[in-house]
Amino acid sequence: HVRYADVQQLGSNVYNFNTKRSLGGEDSTVIWDVGEFGSALTKTFIDSQLVGDGSNMECNGVYFLDGKQHVDIDSMMRHTGYATSGDLLIHGALRDKARAIFIGMIKIDPTGQLTNSYLKNQNLLLDKTARADSIPSLEIDANDVRASHAATISKVEEEYIFYLQSRGIPRNIAIQMIVEGFFSTVFDRMGNERVKEKLLATVTRKMASYA
Repeated sequence: HVRYADVQQLGSNVYNFNTKRSLGGEDSTVIWDVGEFGSALTKTFIDSQLVGDGSNMECNGVYFLDGKQHVDIDSMMRHTGYATSGDLLIHGALRDKARAIFIGMIKIDPTGQLTNSYLKNQNLLLDKTARADSIPSLEIDANDVRASHAATISKVEEEYIFYLQSRGIPRNIAIQMIVEGFFSTVFDRMGNERVKEKLLATVTRKMASYA
């Protein structure tokens, strides 16, 4: 059982290219907890090879981009072993002229019978100038599996803001609460309290200048 946490807060002049790769043996579990907040450009490849029978993979990811930041996340869950499982959940918030691209693939080989695999990417746009593109895909060569994917791109609904304002909460705090709630689904899956606290503090800092 391996749990790996990576919170990236590099400077605004940095170009960040990285690969996170795991090879799951029999009955193994690999969990990625990932936060992408810094750099001018980040290209991340998350490669999970579920080779051993009964191997498991989980990925919990968040990103919050502002200014002209650009994040490109490419994920691959390849199920080769028998009765393997994969669960990837990534939430991202974007403001200003930031851009995010997510490409997710679930690939199930003929030997991967009884696979159970799921991936989901959700994006929250805080400004009209922000942009997110999400492309989830399935490639299935086995007939006794469960595999699905989902992607959403949405904005903060004014009715939610109005409701909180009607309770005496200032608009900027209301939006911050909505954003924190959006990320909490992912945070709640993370096992390390220090990592969760660091991620939440970074989200709060990113929201501080948002009106």
